[in-house]
Amino acid sequence: LGLACAQLLWLVPPSRLDDQDGPTWRLDMGLRLVMTLAVLLLAFGFARVWWPDGRLTVNIGAFVSVIVTTGLLPLLMIRGTWSSQDPLLDAEQVGRSDGLAGADVGAGLPLSKALRMPELWLLLLIGFVGMGSGLVVLNNAGQMVDSFGPDAKATTMFVSLISIANCFGRITFGLVPDLFSHVPRPLFCAANVVIMGGAQSLLAIGGKPAFFAGGIITGFSYGGFWTLMPTLVVEIFGTSTFATLYNFQSLAVSASSLTFSTFLAGHLYDREAILHPAAAGGCSGPTCYRTTCLVMVAACAVGFFASLMLLRIMKRHVRSSSAGLSLAVT
Repeated sequence: LGLACAQLLWLVPPSRLDDQDGPTWRLDMGLRLVMTLAVLLLAFGFARVWWPDGRLTVNIGAFVSVIVTTGLLPLLMIRGTWSSQDPLLDAEQVGRSDGLAGADVGAGLPLSKALRMPELWLLLLIGFVGMGSGLVVLNNAGQMVDSFGPDAKATTMFVSLISIANCFGRITFGLVPDLFSHVPRPLFCAANVVIMGGAQSLLAIGGKPAFFAGGIITGFSYGGFWTLMPTLVVEIFGTSTFATLYNFQSLAVSASSLTFSTFLAGHLYDREAILHPAAAGGCSGPTCYRTTCLVMVAACAVGFFASLMLLRIMKRHVRSSSAGLSLAVT
């Protein structure tokens, strides 16, 4: 599906954005198809859990949904009146407007200058705690399910639901901020951190219903970060050095995986395994990852305030840019 949707991506001049038969409209329809498929697969996943006798019917429904969606996507690739010879955006047209941090989006900021800006470090902190909280669940999903009793089918279903919610989160936090473009993107980032904190709270409660709900919400929020972070990097620092800055920002993901998923979760799990050992080895009971999830809730609180600080800094830059523009006009 990703390879199919990639064929719908075109850089087009503003004069063609409203074409009913142009690439922008086709990309929009393709995203709607993929989002519909994500919702259907999520529903089928729930049905497999709560309707075990109807798994064959559910599997057939999921298979048909994938086949129909995959069959419709090629129809959108037929560009119709849009010719491959039509002019696309050239390098000078991409990101001509100023960034929210006062940087020329077309020019971009070098890493040496970005390192001296608080915005970069706030993004690193938000990604560290937000995406790190998601990695705790993704990297330990099997052990989390086994803490309620060994169940291979439940583990498979849990991982599948997280993956579907991950896809849905990436699409949602890509489309919704664009639909509500008047809302600053750091505010969506703050909301996503709150969602992640709520998911970790559900995981800490214990019990399979809350556990599955928390896992699905975690996957949704984790996917949202992978959409929000690149767009924030572009809005603040520009496009020409995007690869360097984004890969530098991605270091927070690796660091959070090592810190939270390996060191913190591993150490606390071993401690709980001594207090609540399972018959087949490991830890048993809802307390196995409770302390870890509560720590992640506290970390998400830090990420929430970091998002608000980023929002305040970006608003200050916007006001400064507006004041400078007014003086220039005068």
